[in-house]
Amino acid sequence: MKKYNHNHIHERNHMKRSIYLFIVATMAVCSVTVGQGIKKPEKPDHYFLTKLGNDTLAVEEFSINSHEIQGTSIARAPKLTVRKYKATFGDNGTLQNFHVTYQRFSGQVLSERDYTYTNDSVHVVNKQDTMTTKYSVATSEHPFPLFYDIFAGWQATVQNALNSKGKKEFSILAGRQIYHYDIQETAPGKFDLVNPTGDFSPLHAVVGKGNEVESFDMTATTDKVIVEKTVELDVKEAVIRYAAAEKTGKQLGVLSPGDSVRATINGAKIFISYSRPSMRGRTIFGQVVPWNVVWRTGANAATQLVTDKDLTFGTTVVPAGTYTLFTLPSQSGWKLIINSQHGQWGTDYDQKKDFVRLPLTVNKLDDAVERFTFEITSEGSGGTIHLKWENTDASIPFSVK
Repeated sequence: MKKYNHNHIHERNHMKRSIYLFIVATMAVCSVTVGQGIKKPEKPDHYFLTKLGNDTLAVEEFSINSHEIQGTSIARAPKLTVRKYKATFGDNGTLQNFHVTYQRFSGQVLSERDYTYTNDSVHVVNKQDTMTTKYSVATSEHPFPLFYDIFAGWQATVQNALNSKGKKEFSILAGRQIYHYDIQETAPGKFDLVNPTGDFSPLHAVVGKGNEVESFDMTATTDKVIVEKTVELDVKEAVIRYAAAEKTGKQLGVLSPGDSVRATINGAKIFISYSRPSMRGRTIFGQVVPWNVVWRTGANAATQLVTDKDLTFGTTVVPAGTYTLFTLPSQSGWKLIINSQHGQWGTDYDQKKDFVRLPLTVNKLDDAVERFTFEITSEGSGGTIHLKWENTDASIPFSVK
């Protein structure tokens, strides 16, 4: 994970947007070979749960043999979506085709995506409504597509890499880019999947018999999810249950919805736009938001500050204009980073464009704030900007001349 990274994802290289739009990531290996002699798919024999904190984001079932993988995933956010997919392998075990169909619970097809593999490229065709988009990615590998809620590809990819006699490595196809990973064993059955460039890394995997994946921990990435193999699931029952919840307004919706706060302070019009992740039963600061790492201060696109008059923080004057806000949380004290770049994805932090770093006052809240919140309060000729989440209130006063 880059310092500063994420949040994963990645809009500018497509992978970064994978989480706000329920981000797409794809797995790859030079030669994906599935175990020989396994029965042909008759009924699912693998099941995964994808969780974000205490919320289940997706349930998946699939079957795998030497010729194909077939599976279904039920994704819950932002709306309930059923994804049916199939992968086919050639005689030498390399991936030849991957096809996935997105549809509603009603059966209405929303879109289809097809990956076809040649010796030097992956050819992608995306059909949505009446539009068809095509592109190719040059690679000598055979990328195995995987979406945030589909982990059959991870299963085949990591298992194949661990069973190979050569160097333990694999790649992912992130949008139109390839990222390479080294597999580093940290303990028996436990591995770190590390991208040397820091993109969407590290991932942590636990494997069992035959090097089959038991779990993936992606909390060090901007996706923040944990994926676990589980006993047999009734996916048909799950989709009915989730559809019923959605009809009664209990769907998960957008995980980190966009929001904004506006205030007029002593004639200055101040506007902050940001996205609002939720606690979901997790410990936030020190875990979801690591200490001593620059944080996007929200989720998704970079948090933006707009002011039509100069603002003074202590002795520092911030001229009227548009900025992005980052923070550097630390157990020894927080800093607010006002950066002159704006309009970028939240993980595209460029320290060279910092306008100023300012100390924040941190107070503990008695009642936890479930969803990350910005507030602007008015005080005399100035005001205070508050960042509230979990039991933390980080604030900084300012004045307007």
